[in-house]
Amino acid sequence: TNACYVEQIKNLPKYLPQYMPRTTDMCVNTEWPGFFSHSLPILNEDQELDAESDHPGQHSFEKLTAGLYLGDVARRILLRFAQAGHLFGSRVPECLLKYGAVDTSQIGRIHSDDTTNLLKTGAFLEEVVGVSPEENTETLRIQVKEIFSLVANRSAQLMAATVAGLLTHLDRVGSNGPSPHNVLAIDGGILLNWPNYRVAMKAAIKDICGPSVSDNLEMKIPVGGAAFGAACIAAAASNYMRSAGHGYTPPARSVPSYFPPRRPSQTS
Repeated sequence: TNACYVEQIKNLPKYLPQYMPRTTDMCVNTEWPGFFSHSLPILNEDQELDAESDHPGQHSFEKLTAGLYLGDVARRILLRFAQAGHLFGSRVPECLLKYGAVDTSQIGRIHSDDTTNLLKTGAFLEEVVGVSPEENTETLRIQVKEIFSLVANRSAQLMAATVAGLLTHLDRVGSNGPSPHNVLAIDGGILLNWPNYRVAMKAAIKDICGPSVSDNLEMKIPVGGAAFGAACIAAAASNYMRSAGHGYTPPARSVPSYFPPRRPSQTS
């Protein structure tokens, strides 16, 4: 997870004297995956996952919110309940001992399970966890859905808190009146494929900032955003280097080219 927003250059404390701005604002990469606070709702399972990760002690916020980690957090919580005898009696399903046994997509499926008798949750328990039809009771399905929903909602609420922080910093929460219209460009599997996640985010923003902000916040899915952003960055960097007197001269070819110059396609 990460976020970018537009900031006024005059507000940037890391302003570089050699930078020659042509506008009054700049895109800022927050790098909020590494955010840490003792107020973050960190569980024992989060600490275990962090210790076993490739970069322990880093990217604390990302490990609480991103799809790469949510499935394993849920697995570890299920394992704790199972070892305490609260889910499957005295049995601990072997799959819960294995990393990757619970996929994040399964959390989204169960989080949005509104079927009669929670059939999607029941299918997960039988196909993934290995629960027998006799063990697959409605009570068990309700408990598992609650655990998965807590993991998903915690992620959505933390994401909402960071978005609310940016809106507050930019004075876009309508402190002196109604909130202005704000657009949040979103991407990624969780935001695109979990409708309940976006609903939980909007609800949390409403709790934090009030209904005026949540009602005027539009979550928009940009088409081809990553490719378009990369092209804009490349064009801006090239243009800036030329304006700063650092023109680009292509290197001389060491061998002759046997291919004719490419003609622009209709797309380009």
